[in-house]
Amino acid sequence: MANLPNRPQYGNISCIFAIFKSRYLKNGIFTPGSLKFDGTHPSNAIDICPGSNPLPSVLGSKYTPTRNYVCPHFKSTSGALLSVCQMVHSVKYDGQNSRPVGSAVIMLEALGLSQEVNLGEFPSRKNQKWTNFAYACSKFNWGDPVLTSLLQGKLSTYGPLIHLAMELKKRNNSSITRVLAKVIFTIVSSNDSVDVICPGGTKHSMSMNDGNTSADTPSRNTTTLMYLAMALGLVSTSTFSASGEPTDIVGVSNWLNNNPKMTAPKKFDVNMVRVNQLLSNPTLSNAIHCKYFTTKGTHRNSGLACTCGCGSKNLYNNAKKKYDGISRQRKLLLCEALAQAKRRGKKLDLNTLSKLSETNQKFALKTSTHLNELTNVELHNVSLFGAIHSIDNNLITPEISIPANTFGHLDSKYIDAGIMTDINTILSAPGLFK
Repeated sequence: MANLPNRPQYGNISCIFAIFKSRYLKNGIFTPGSLKFDGTHPSNAIDICPGSNPLPSVLGSKYTPTRNYVCPHFKSTSGALLSVCQMVHSVKYDGQNSRPVGSAVIMLEALGLSQEVNLGEFPSRKNQKWTNFAYACSKFNWGDPVLTSLLQGKLSTYGPLIHLAMELKKRNNSSITRVLAKVIFTIVSSNDSVDVICPGGTKHSMSMNDGNTSADTPSRNTTTLMYLAMALGLVSTSTFSASGEPTDIVGVSNWLNNNPKMTAPKKFDVNMVRVNQLLSNPTLSNAIHCKYFTTKGTHRNSGLACTCGCGSKNLYNNAKKKYDGISRQRKLLLCEALAQAKRRGKKLDLNTLSKLSETNQKFALKTSTHLNELTNVELHNVSLFGAIHSIDNNLITPEISIPANTFGHLDSKYIDAGIMTDINTILSAPGLFK
């Protein structure tokens, strides 16, 4: 199941579909790295992507094999010729260390075209397999009306876009700024501080860092997700409206391909009619996987270093290893509670849920702050993952049906393997649903 896309250009579905078409093999298994441009491969995305531009033969002939097209979305011409395709880069030159192909896989998952072979892999994606839905899509070419309908239908079940629709409905404004949209798509970090002991025995108190750890991550997410929202007709911009392109994935991709150097829009017009249509009977079949309920940014980035001489360079990593499971399990508890409330046709009493779980160390860090974490942090986060809802005096009304296992396979690498037993025990308590 998909994570949030982490590169701004991936809202261009024509590029993602070209990657898919260039590598699809029925029942095939692939690695993210195999999506990169490969001159020895008989088919590459750059050769079939609607956005690619012809490459002058004097330049293309200098490469082996000869190249006929160039990607317009690179900021640097030299970088474009070295990496070839902005979406996946090249096996011979990848200026971003495989991060583009990782984001390409996220979008393939979000579109329902691929899924992980081993759902327990964490934190990195490895083997992927093409889905039955991919087989259905493989029969069509870009621009075919049936394909457009299939892909847009899949996007309408994607948790973050349903979350955006719900937030737009709550605000009921004719427009939304990019700044506010970024808040909507931010994974909020817990307010609790945690204690970590370094290898030298020194105790450190620090913030959880279980949400977005830098401002640029939600900013990149927002660019992609708002373009996807434009493809669903939820929002638009004056420049897109003036382009005359149709309001669908084809029109938005054409617009992006025709304006490859365009900066991200600062303001979006809201189509409340389309928002209400999407929310009239929403289906969540493409939620964010529970393994991605917390971010892994500090696993890679340098964090707080210890000063006691033990040599530990990133204490945030130590904190995440110890506490991230609790954060994921707390979110999963709330998701499952909302799912049950919807099935029962009831509201969820958040105060009661907090009291039932505040002393359980699988869900709570501190009894005194547990309700605040559920109310001011996790309700936003689980809505972002797809469990949309409304709230009135700590009574939560679920606004979407959540089928069993929607939030993914549970594995001890990232969550307590027996956590559903604890969750079901809590959810069976009287007085929780009203």
